[in-house]
Amino acid sequence: MSNKLSELNPAIRRKILVYGDSGTGKTVFALGFKPPLYCFDFDGKISSGAAFYTGDKERLANIDYDVFTSGTHDQPAQRFEAKLREFEKQAQEGAFPYKAVILDSFTTFNDVMMKDILLTNPAVQRTRSPTAVIPAMLDYRIQNIHVKNILNRLLALPANIIVLAHIKTEKDELTGRILNMPNAPGGLSVYLPVVFEEVYHTYVEAKGTERVYLAQTQADAQFIARSQIKGIAPVIKLNYESLNAK
Repeated sequence: MSNKLSELNPAIRRKILVYGDSGTGKTVFALGFKPPLYCFDFDGKISSGAAFYTGDKERLANIDYDVFTSGTHDQPAQRFEAKLREFEKQAQEGAFPYKAVILDSFTTFNDVMMKDILLTNPAVQRTRSPTAVIPAMLDYRIQNIHVKNILNRLLALPANIIVLAHIKTEKDELTGRILNMPNAPGGLSVYLPVVFEEVYHTYVEAKGTERVYLAQTQADAQFIARSQIKGIAPVIKLNYESLNAK
C-alpha cells in the first residue's frame, strides 16, 4: 500500500548540508544541535567545538566522536565503515542512541576514501611520482559510486544528519560565471545539494570588532543554497536556535 503524504512529518529529522570557508562556524553550528550527538571527525578539528562549549558541561558529556584522519598505521576508512554498520544495526533494532549525526568534513572524508581506494585496488594502472600515486580516472569513478552509496546509508539513519564541507570556487569556461559549491571531487559537488533538503552556505560578517556568523539559506547567482523550512529568512544567524525557531 502506498504512503500518504498527510502522514509525513518533515520536521522530525533534517538532512542538512553546510558548506563554507574554514573558520565560518560550521563545526560549532553542528555541535549545537540537541544532544545526544555523534561526530565522524575527518578534519581532526573537533576541539574547536569543545573550546566553544567549554561552559556547557552537560552538552560536552553528551557528544561522542571518533577521529578518522589518516595515519601511518591507521585504517580510517575501515573504521568508518565498521562504525556505520554499527549504527545501521542499532537503527534496525530500534535502539539508535543519537538525535543527530555529524560528518566533519565531507571534503576530508573524500581524501580518506580515495586513499583507501588506492590501497584496495592495486591492479588499476596509475601514474606514480617520486612522492605519491596519482589517482586514475577509474579511481574517481569508483569513488563516486562508493561515496554515493555511503551518503544514502548515512541519510537513512533515524537522526538529524549534518554534513559539513569546505567550499570551492570554479569558473564556467562557457559562460564565465563564477560558481561556488561544496568542495568534492568530480560530480559529487553537484550531487550533494540534490540529496540534502537543507543546503546552507556559511560566511562571516565583521561589524566593528564583532564577528557575526551567518548562513545563507536561499540560492543566488553565486552560491548554492536551499531550505524547505517554511518562513525561514534568506540569511539566518548560524546557530541551532535560529534554525529551531522555524
